[in-house]
Amino acid sequence: MIWISLGRVLVIAYLSLMLFGAGGVFAQGSSHSAVVIDKYSGQLLSGATIQFLNSKFSASSDSIGAVAIPKDLFKKEARILVSMIGYKPHQLSVQRLKGRSMIELERDTQMLREVLITGNSPLVKVNSLQMGVDMITAAEARKLPAILGEVDIIKILQLKPGVKGGGEGLSGFYVRGGGSDQNQILLGDVPVYNPNHLLGLFSVFNNDAIRDVKLYKAAYPAKYGGRLSSVLDISPRPGSMDSLAVSGGIGVLSSRVSVESPIEKGRSSFIVSVRRTYFDIFTAVLNKANRGKEHYQPIPDYFFDDINLRSDWKINGNNTLWLTAYRGSDHFNSDPQSATALTWGNQLGSLNWKSLLNDKAAIVGTLFYSGYDYKLFNSYSYNSLELKSGVQTTGLKITASALTEGPLRWSLGMDGQFHKLNIGDFRSSSDLSGYNVGEKARGNEWGAFMHTEWDNGRKLSWSGGLRVSGFYAGKKLQVNMEPRFSAKLNMGENAALKGSYTRMYQYLHLAALSSSSMPIDMWYPSTDKTLPEYADQVSLGWSEAIGNNRFYFSLEGYYKWMNNQIAFRDGANIFGNPKLENDFVYGKGKAYGIESYIEKKNGKTTGWLGYTLSWSLRMFPDIDNGTPFHPRYDRRHDLSLVCMHKINKRLSFSGSWIYGSGAYITVPVGRFIFQEQAGRLTRSIIPVYGQRGNYQLAPVHRLDLSLVIALKSKRGSEDLTISLYNAYSRRNPYYISFEEMNNKEGYVTSIEPTVVSLFPVLPGITYNFKF
Repeated sequence: MIWISLGRVLVIAYLSLMLFGAGGVFAQGSSHSAVVIDKYSGQLLSGATIQFLNSKFSASSDSIGAVAIPKDLFKKEARILVSMIGYKPHQLSVQRLKGRSMIELERDTQMLREVLITGNSPLVKVNSLQMGVDMITAAEARKLPAILGEVDIIKILQLKPGVKGGGEGLSGFYVRGGGSDQNQILLGDVPVYNPNHLLGLFSVFNNDAIRDVKLYKAAYPAKYGGRLSSVLDISPRPGSMDSLAVSGGIGVLSSRVSVESPIEKGRSSFIVSVRRTYFDIFTAVLNKANRGKEHYQPIPDYFFDDINLRSDWKINGNNTLWLTAYRGSDHFNSDPQSATALTWGNQLGSLNWKSLLNDKAAIVGTLFYSGYDYKLFNSYSYNSLELKSGVQTTGLKITASALTEGPLRWSLGMDGQFHKLNIGDFRSSSDLSGYNVGEKARGNEWGAFMHTEWDNGRKLSWSGGLRVSGFYAGKKLQVNMEPRFSAKLNMGENAALKGSYTRMYQYLHLAALSSSSMPIDMWYPSTDKTLPEYADQVSLGWSEAIGNNRFYFSLEGYYKWMNNQIAFRDGANIFGNPKLENDFVYGKGKAYGIESYIEKKNGKTTGWLGYTLSWSLRMFPDIDNGTPFHPRYDRRHDLSLVCMHKINKRLSFSGSWIYGSGAYITVPVGRFIFQEQAGRLTRSIIPVYGQRGNYQLAPVHRLDLSLVIALKSKRGSEDLTISLYNAYSRRNPYYISFEEMNNKEGYVTSIEPTVVSLFPVLPGITYNFKF
């Protein structure tokens, strides 16, 4: 009943604000608005660049494809260039933009299968109110070096300032001192709970199925909520409404294929993208060849597969409907001859509807489902063990945005999610007895938001928003306010000073076994005892277009306070715990740092240089008596250099070099031995641990190289991508292993530490095609 009453209140507030906002906004008259859309699907295009060819004015379309153009520019006879990565450039006369206008862009089919690390032009990024955002759009990231020939968007994001990797070669990421679970990852507005394949070696995102990606590190728009550190918003790519196309790639350890086609030409389409690894094929051959050999240890059997689907229907000029779906699964057997297996995977689906209302506002509605689960099974003798955990979320989100004339813009909306959690369901069964322990939970999460922007193209512009969020579980309703504010002060034509403040709340928590995201980590809801996490972040930055608008430079500092942080106490009982929160401890955290970034956008040679100086600390009264400690991802220095060079029409070369301070880990400070009776020692040596994060590993550095060779093709386009991961074979440390050294009598005489590395130099080759 509480949920229904809140829903009615929010609907009334939503309609009232929309009518009030529309009335106030349309009174403005100092600028004109146009909307940029996909010519065939009618999809609103965000991030398109609009440039007046005889003026320094340029702008970028916002999240609903709208762009405001000052009316005084209409007095000049000029042509406008509208461009966006993945679409053909479009020129038109300024006179055609008088009144309400729809600008249609036609997709460039030769660029669709690539991925480009780029955002808008330097001047557009300077003029944008948004700070702390990185954008990846469909067109050319495939040219960057990749591990085993597989391009991964999350690994690309790790090359940006403020984003740290989860470990050598892994796709997990940490943003501005937050944990991996504090990143809100959305695939078409649907939350993704575990973004990793192969324990993090690959992410679940197939580049062939992606249109664009935005990572927000600060100044989060009010429509986002539920996590503390960042928002990774990934938009699935629509299929072609013009012609049939088949694209994909065949690599060393994985292959992929995408098929797209119109259903009714110009009105509807679909795209299906499938990917699979074949580790299991190679390991099966090796295990069979070595079966029966003494001391041979079978190689674990592993593979993953995933499938992306999107279908679009252009109902009429004002209404569009689209359906998205994703399914991915991992299968791991530690020993193919035994009955030990671990499987995990995500299932996502959404139905989306977009409507333009009388050229005054756009409404987007999304009904979605997201599920993640894992199952660990082991059977031996007469006993079998099974561990299961997962989370299922069903939700609805509605957003309305103004297509206005004038400097004031607004958007508002509401969302609701129903969570069902299975928390460590542990079962044992045998011929004699059995038991089943664990915990299950439910919770309702909701939010309502309104966001406004004021930008008249002059000295000062600002944006402000308020998100009201809540969570209901058991008999407790929690309601919290999440204000956001940003401001930009123009410092001449090519530079701007920007600042922001944001508060975020998080109601679902990841009970992690380590600082690295693992498939057997468990999600846990907020309760009377486990309060929502929340964080406040302030940011201040300088951005500038230099070198005649060829280079973009930014310098940004931040400070973040984190409260109600959660960790396991020492000696926690994790699996099969009927009340897991009894083994939680609660504390605080803080993170601060400076990020510098310079990027070259145009010409045969492009790339960027990024550097981050940062600190991250955690303080728990029940851990080390409240002494601050370093989480694993607290790295003082991070440096990345990325270069891409087009040699000629057929050859493109790229390289990246990274350097990072060593990660913090916890190692024993001593050991003791049990003595059963006088003169007799047991073989059990017990480690004694001191403060958490008490040892820092050696620094990490690595060079990756890639060469793309375009092949002659009469059917479409083909190329070979040759990559070299860790080119000079730097053995970067991942963790430390301790081995007992025995004497002839079998007594332990010493403990020898060994630094374990994951990857030496790894070559890769991938054949890519599009027909």
